[in-house]
Amino acid sequence: MLVLVATSLVGQTTATDHGPVLAVGVEGWLPGIIEPDSGLVGAIGAAAQISLLHTGRFSLFARGGLFSIATDANTSLFYMGAAAGGQYTIGLGDRADLFASASAGLGRLPDVGPLGHENQSYGLYEVGARLGMTWLVSAATRIGAFAGYQRLAAPGRPFLDAPAAGVGVWISPTELLRSRGRVQIVAIDAEPVFPVLRAWYDNQPVGSVTVRNLEDGPIDRVHVFFRVPDYMGGARLCLTVPRLERGAQVDVPLYALFDERILTLTEHSSSIAEVSVEYSFFGRELTTRETFPLRIYHRNTMTWVDDRRAAAFVSPTDPSALWFARSATAIARDRLRATLPRNLQHAASIFEALRLYGVNYVIDPNSSYIELSENASAIDFLQYPGETLSYRGGDCDDLSILYASLLESTGISTAFITIPGHIYVAFDLGITQEEALDQFFDPGLLLMRDGRAWAPIEVTMVPEGFVKAWRVGAKQWVDNEAAGAADFFTMRDNWLHYPPSALADAAARFDLPEESALMAAFDQAMDRFIVREIAPVIGGFEARLARSRDPAVLNDYGAALANAGLLDEAWERFAESADAGYPWAWNNLANIAFIRKEYDLAHSYYEWAENLLPGDPVAVLGLARADYETDRYRAAEAWYATLTGNAPLLAERFGYLSSVYGGVGRAWSMADRLASTVWSRPGLDFMPAPAVVIAQPAPQPDPQPAPAVVAPPVVLARPAPQPEPDPAPVVAPQPAPAPVPPEPEPLVTEQSPRPEPRSQPEPAPIVAAPPPAPPVVSAPPQPPPQPEPAPIVAAPVVSAPPPVVSAPPPPAPPVVSAAPPPQPAPQPAPALPPAVRPTAPRDADIAAAQERASPPVVAAQPAPQPAPTPPPAVRPTAPRDADITAAELRASPPVAPPAVAERAPVDPDIANAESRDVSPESTVTPQPAEETVAPRSPLFVAPQAVAAVSGARVDAPPVLSRGPAEAPQPTVGFSERTELDQGVVGGRVGTRADARTIQAATTVGHVSFLSPGVYPAVGDWTLGHSRAQMTDRSATYAKLVVPHDHARGPTRYSVRARSTGFGRVGFGVHIHGRGEWRHSWYGGGDSILVWITSDPNAYGDAAPRLQIYRSRGEVDMTLIESVVIDGSVLTLREYSVDYDPVAGTLGVQVDGTTWLSTRGLVAPAYFGFTILRAFDAAEFSDLSIRPIDGYDARGIR
Repeated sequence: MLVLVATSLVGQTTATDHGPVLAVGVEGWLPGIIEPDSGLVGAIGAAAQISLLHTGRFSLFARGGLFSIATDANTSLFYMGAAAGGQYTIGLGDRADLFASASAGLGRLPDVGPLGHENQSYGLYEVGARLGMTWLVSAATRIGAFAGYQRLAAPGRPFLDAPAAGVGVWISPTELLRSRGRVQIVAIDAEPVFPVLRAWYDNQPVGSVTVRNLEDGPIDRVHVFFRVPDYMGGARLCLTVPRLERGAQVDVPLYALFDERILTLTEHSSSIAEVSVEYSFFGRELTTRETFPLRIYHRNTMTWVDDRRAAAFVSPTDPSALWFARSATAIARDRLRATLPRNLQHAASIFEALRLYGVNYVIDPNSSYIELSENASAIDFLQYPGETLSYRGGDCDDLSILYASLLESTGISTAFITIPGHIYVAFDLGITQEEALDQFFDPGLLLMRDGRAWAPIEVTMVPEGFVKAWRVGAKQWVDNEAAGAADFFTMRDNWLHYPPSALADAAARFDLPEESALMAAFDQAMDRFIVREIAPVIGGFEARLARSRDPAVLNDYGAALANAGLLDEAWERFAESADAGYPWAWNNLANIAFIRKEYDLAHSYYEWAENLLPGDPVAVLGLARADYETDRYRAAEAWYATLTGNAPLLAERFGYLSSVYGGVGRAWSMADRLASTVWSRPGLDFMPAPAVVIAQPAPQPDPQPAPAVVAPPVVLARPAPQPEPDPAPVVAPQPAPAPVPPEPEPLVTEQSPRPEPRSQPEPAPIVAAPPPAPPVVSAPPQPPPQPEPAPIVAAPVVSAPPPVVSAPPPPAPPVVSAAPPPQPAPQPAPALPPAVRPTAPRDADIAAAQERASPPVVAAQPAPQPAPTPPPAVRPTAPRDADITAAELRASPPVAPPAVAERAPVDPDIANAESRDVSPESTVTPQPAEETVAPRSPLFVAPQAVAAVSGARVDAPPVLSRGPAEAPQPTVGFSERTELDQGVVGGRVGTRADARTIQAATTVGHVSFLSPGVYPAVGDWTLGHSRAQMTDRSATYAKLVVPHDHARGPTRYSVRARSTGFGRVGFGVHIHGRGEWRHSWYGGGDSILVWITSDPNAYGDAAPRLQIYRSRGEVDMTLIESVVIDGSVLTLREYSVDYDPVAGTLGVQVDGTTWLSTRGLVAPAYFGFTILRAFDAAEFSDLSIRPIDGYDARGIR
């Protein structure tokens, strides 16, 4: 009965086992309905049952019961029986079941006599059948009702045949205790996983499963989760179903949230994946889990199902890409051309940096894009940006990924271009289509998309340079687009489908190309492009010059080239124009010298231009700027005051000249200097209102070459130490006008000349004549005999011709100029033009970069020369870029140790400024003091007094000690002292110096790192006299060995040091070293290491720790003491160590504060070496090793 109902519940399930089910209930029989004469009225009883062995919809059960049977005689018979049977169940809904069952068993009925006493009992068998329905009221409880047939009989003697009916309650103990659900997870389908697409799997499934509800009723709030424990921090929710009916199923896509660990796979692998289903069943929270193996490829694999997938390898946040790209663009940022898009120049600088770095196109024979791109299911091997930089090579997809990553890391938008068998890169120029067509002469170089201009770059042509790679990339696009075989995928759209992934273990920093080489390569790339683009302009000027070498045309030609950044070519044109007597060319020669930081040369050219063009605004501005850059602020302020009154528009642009603290308009880079340059030519006007512009002089019939004629648009007074009355004007006759070409336009607004009456000739300025003849003015241009020119009466002390005020001359008589009142000049004017240099000034930025990497070469000072009287010579070529020169000097290794002067060489900019800071009345340069040059600097230099010579510059000794009589030096910070104190670049293991003989008298004092005895044992070291830098970030135990001779006793070691790395860093000093060791392993020989470290991974914080180690060999190191100190390892601090080997005491001070003291470090008194040591990059300076007070160098008190 009741068991049947319970088993009906079980039978509705499939192969799921509910466990045993207990049931109790009541049941009644009505025998009178079938056999009215049986003598039995009816029966009622109770039963208990248990169900077992559930299989599908069928189940087995066993039961037992006790029934009371009423008779016609008002007596009752009691029947006890037990039965077993089977049941088949059919579900009618979410909770209802219909069942049918049959059972058979045995029982006993006692025989009751006439007195009601039991005399004997009868054995009976029973059979029955039931049809019923149950209703699920909870996860473990059902109620139900049933009806059926029941028969009791003895062999050959029926006893009872009756219909039966009853009700019951079924309880499952297993259901009360279980937490695992009966939801079935089937049809698992998962594709292999590509780690690079880890972010793509956030929205795209790695596979799917089917979830089926096998519970006895509906389930609510169904949540399906997916997890790969090895590569996911937690389970990912894939689907939520509010309600799932009994027997229903749902297909679930599996989404993953992989973490960075999946990008560490370098081989194919399998991992265990898990699908879990959480749901609510009648208020109970249940869970079902299923695991399966998941195939995962290594991190460099991908299929070309979609070409956009390669964008997942393009990572703008890749540490190596950020480091490389930002370093390359930082070097070129100061050299940008104002006429070209910034994106174009940054892309060129990165491309040229790749070329100098040695990146090459290498076809992968096992996974070539050419072959695999045709097979979408083939597995390809692609490199991450850092890997390509590390390998310095890759095929087209690897190089495209690298170049796109570098550009994206600087904010330049990129795109993939795919053509049959090939992929390469385009970048957004940062300008619109209209702007590009207006700026570029060759539209075939451009790719237009959505109103933007793009530049296609053939990345496989890295060794050929940026310009050629651009032209080849553009041709490939044009050819394939015409054939309908080119596709264009912007990286922004690509990342919407395939977000980027970056390697966590990528090397963040590595050796970069030399600064000087990159500066020069960037300039050459830009020059090559510009020459092609302005070819029509160049052709126009060359055609005009083929007819006549007109100095005005040469000047404008040079301005067009200079505006485009072609300074060397512009210098040649300006030089030829200046040699032909064109005064404005001197300003432009000075401009190029100023741009390249040749401030002294620029000053001399501006000075001569101002002498030829008195008060010319460009010359006055140039003098002010040159004086300012050489720290002659008073002179700069005086020139600027003149500029403010007479050229306010120009003065407004350069307001910084009025203050030593700077301000508006100062150029901090070559790009700023080039963009802010005013290229000089006649007719420029810088007045806010229309100004009177002097027209060009008329042609002269004189067959002799005409002298240079000054035609300033604005008359400016020369600055003087004391204000004086303005000089009287000089009225001059008219010389011939010079032709002014209309192109190119200058950087400032030019006012149109005011029209003059036709009957009056145009005024002209004074013509400067060379000495000893007095200055004269030319007669009016008339065919009759020329009148004798009237002399100009000059003031007693005049260094340049006075300003000119033009007036129409009378037709016949000569014009005599009135003499101006006396006016002291700031300095004597040269009588002849300066000579033009044979070469253009070298780029100062490149020169500075070279100088920072190579040792300073001290040469004997030239003998003092008197103030020059002839004009400065014009170089045939422009000065070399000083930045490139400096970068080359920083990067070039020394060939041999240079001779070292007693003092370090002074910065050339400061020296040039000091050489001009002399009295205006003086015409002789002070005699420099004689230098004392030592052929070889000692290892230690004891502090000594250095004699100071008044009025002369004395080089600093090769140490940081300062004696009481030392010559004064400017106060500079550590970063400023870097360039002044730069020295030799050391090498790795094996660069030990040959000369190792150290005199015993030099065992104490300040250490000179340029001594031949000092050598780097491990790591790359850059050495100056008093400063040492460890630049090899991969060296984990870099060492710089400082040997001694006959040193012993209590000693104080002092050094200023800091770390320049990041993450886990450290630096320190091995003291009291003894014996002969290689110094190439972890240990430091027989010595004591004082170590300062910051290791967040080991200690859980970045606090600096001061530690003492005892070293006893190449690898034996024992920690003695460790203490946390304040401050930062990145801050330059002074560390002092006092060690007494006999007493065994050691104390360490940081910036004068004692942080650590220890005892028990007893050692022999003598020692033979000290070692500077670093983990990651670090710098040291001012190393001093001295006996402690009371002891001499031999350790004797």
